[in-house]
Amino acid sequence: MSEETGMAFCPQCGGKVPDNAKFCPNCGHKLEFQSVPDKLEKQEVTISESTAKPNENGAPTGFKTRLRWLKSFIDKAKSIYTRAVNSKKYITYSIIPLFVIIGLIWYKTSSTDVANAVEGKIFAYQMLMRPVNNKYVTTGYIAFGDKKDDFGSLHYLSESKNEIKKLNNEKTISSDVSEASKSNLLFWDTENNGSTLTWPNGLAFPTAQENPIMPNISITVNKVSGIFRKTLSGTGHSGGENSRNFKVRLVEIGRIKD
Repeated sequence: MSEETGMAFCPQCGGKVPDNAKFCPNCGHKLEFQSVPDKLEKQEVTISESTAKPNENGAPTGFKTRLRWLKSFIDKAKSIYTRAVNSKKYITYSIIPLFVIIGLIWYKTSSTDVANAVEGKIFAYQMLMRPVNNKYVTTGYIAFGDKKDDFGSLHYLSESKNEIKKLNNEKTISSDVSEASKSNLLFWDTENNGSTLTWPNGLAFPTAQENPIMPNISITVNKVSGIFRKTLSGTGHSGGENSRNFKVRLVEIGRIKD
């Protein structure tokens, strides 16, 4: 359309045609002019394109475009938050069964049935020497044989912890307790619904099995603690002329090797 006359021109013959005409009056060519001037059309297109371009900060300009950009940003933030929450839930759900298993193990291993706690193991024998400071002192090691060893039991007094481990690695302790039970009937047992450890024929040293150094001894256990290594706490009882009660603790150092 001409800016001066308001008339349009036919694209076929170039003749002038009235505004809003559907056919050229000169050549009959079908016209498809719009009522809005080309110049304004081009301006609108330019304005529309400019609003879609991002500014220097990377955010698009234009009200509607900004709204779309903001919505997209919020959706991404929600997605990241959801993934983080789901990840925490996954970790939580994975940890809960672990704590349940540990709790069951702790409950099972905290039983006062000391037979299961000591069978086939070696313990440091500790006595409370300083009641004020609650100081326990190791005075030897006791081996508790299992069924294969006929539940034999011996008291190792002069050996150190390292020597006990060496004897155990050499399978000497297994041989000792088995021989003690078969030859001298030196074995361990339980009483009082499994809460008391007893040595019916006394507790002897490996080198003097025929002469038990503690002929009348028992330990009443009131606490069993530990999951992988057991600690038994209670009261020891010795009979005979010098009968007495004393605080004692058995601390596991290893299993007897056959």
